[in-house]
Amino acid sequence: MPFGLFVVAYLFLAGAGAGSFFFAACGAVCDALRRTARTERNLEILSGGFLASPFLLCLASICLLFDLGSPQRALLAFCDPFGSVLSFGACCLGLLTVVSIAVAALGIAEKFPVLFMRTGCALGIVLAPLVMGYTGVLLCDLVAVDFWNTPLLAVLFVCSSLSTGYASCMLVHALLRPLAPSAMCLRGVLARVLHIAEGIVLVFFMIGRFLYSAAARESVLSLLCGGLAPVFWAGVVLCGLLIPVAACSIRLRAVSSPLARIVVSSCALIGGFALRYAIVSAACYTAIVAPIL
Repeated sequence: MPFGLFVVAYLFLAGAGAGSFFFAACGAVCDALRRTARTERNLEILSGGFLASPFLLCLASICLLFDLGSPQRALLAFCDPFGSVLSFGACCLGLLTVVSIAVAALGIAEKFPVLFMRTGCALGIVLAPLVMGYTGVLLCDLVAVDFWNTPLLAVLFVCSSLSTGYASCMLVHALLRPLAPSAMCLRGVLARVLHIAEGIVLVFFMIGRFLYSAAARESVLSLLCGGLAPVFWAGVVLCGLLIPVAACSIRLRAVSSPLARIVVSSCALIGGFALRYAIVSAACYTAIVAPIL
């Protein structure tokens, strides 16, 4: 594996944290622009992202710190935000972490200036997509790995960050308000669109990498029928895609029960972690030949 588990955890936690804040902030903005019974219900469900995102983003920052090895290296990354992809992403992650903590604190305080909350949500809506995209661009930037060297990887990680972020919102809502109505939780159109879009991008990514080069093809085969096949089929495909899509499509009261919401949301999160573990573990370095002068 080119990177260790700290990097895998960092990519997953940063993406899920950014995705959960993005949905919670969008729900808050929609409710502020035009308040209706539906927007209030949606905000009630999505507001769990305001609690999940600080926790996930702080863990992501800790994993990044452990991977860098020392606080000094982390400080260097923040001091030069445009020096590299890692530095830019680390700065965006740090800013989003601070914003998410501030917004969560304002929400817990209940009495706060509305302008502060709206400003925090607006900043988060801008920063969250940058963090989600950065988690994929970080790998795309490594040209020595043919398997990663495609913009589709960034698109795949953004789709996965959105689906795991949404799952985080649903999980927090199911844990804190198990008896509340779940009109958006598992049967909503949004959840189906997120997981289906992720599955479509994954298919195109795998086909493109299979046809790209011998090294990339070897990585694809290791996922489909090699040593990483159990992680890919059981973790990514089954837990991350099939179970959530099936739960969104079944119109049964049992599927909307608190336990079912917890199980399905957890499956989506497991699938998001398995996706990053599989993508990182399947990488094969390609020799770069310098031209003879």
